[in-house]
Amino acid sequence: MKPRNRAVFKNLGLLSQVGLAVVAPCMLSALLGSWLDRYLGTRLMAPLSLVAGFALGLLAAYKVIDKSAKGGPSS
Repeated sequence: MKPRNRAVFKNLGLLSQVGLAVVAPCMLSALLGSWLDRYLGTRLMAPLSLVAGFALGLLAAYKVIDKSAKGGPSS
């Protein structure tokens, strides 16, 4: 494989990792918050958990990018 093609696939892989690192915690926390709202009879847990999941997702994305920039296993 040509070095240029290898770099393209490497960057696509990194982009996929960053996307999943943000989306997965958001989705899981929204589901958990929704379940808690139904269980507790409230309307506050889903939005709060979604914000917390987004913050965790951003932290995870930062770690993925930082690891890649330092030459970790995925680079």
